[in-house]
Amino acid sequence: MARLHVAHIIPFSASHRIPLRFMLSSLLTSQGINNPSNSLLLDATTHEAFDAFKF
Repeated sequence: MARLHVAHIIPFSASHRIPLRFMLSSLLTSQGINNPSNSLLLDATTHEAFDAFKF
């Protein structure tokens, strides 16, 4: 059985960069970076590849 991870579409690190956060704010709802609309459900291997920008 695969273990699933929740990955941020817009990286969590973007929430600490004011210009980037401002540009992306229209994509996020009022709950911000941790809103479910900013997530993907991935298996561990795919999550690691996603975080490394391999696709």
